[in-house]
Amino acid sequence: MASVLKVDIDFVRRHEHELRPLAKSRLENAWKVSDLLVTTLRRLSFSLSPNMLDHLGLDATLDWYCREFTILNGIPCSFQTSYDEARLSGEVRIDLFRICQESLNNVLNHAKAGEVNISIEDLGDYIEMTIQDNGKGFDPLLLERQPGLIRMRERAASINAALTIHSEPGKGTRVWVRIANT
Repeated sequence: MASVLKVDIDFVRRHEHELRPLAKSRLENAWKVSDLLVTTLRRLSFSLSPNMLDHLGLDATLDWYCREFTILNGIPCSFQTSYDEARLSGEVRIDLFRICQESLNNVLNHAKAGEVNISIEDLGDYIEMTIQDNGKGFDPLLLERQPGLIRMRERAASINAALTIHSEPGKGTRVWVRIANT
């Protein structure tokens, strides 16, 4: 509905040339506020999206999340998958999503990356999720006590998954989460 409102305001802005200056000013302000409203709603739904997991599943949610990440932040994000999602419990799906969400938050706030690639693969005995960026990287030993990395490790531990973070200054970051394929 907010998008429809924005489109209608934009239409009037572009096609009504006989408006008084005060009306034009108010219309311009309404357009800016509607743009902010749409962006805010997108960001809010973006952060609350685990509810989508129940309805659409992990793959569809991560695919949507990547597209939204790209739209909202201008950083291309791709998602590829080749595993049977039905083998994952609801708890595992939520924790994998949250680890991915935290990783993308780190990419946005710290990495200065030009792109991010996310994949989930069936490796036989394991299912592995990988989040890789081409950003500035960091020394994991210097930042191992950062809250975001701690949260990712705690989530991985709660589902008996192994979490590995490989990064070097100037060489991007790769996060792997491996869980037994049951």
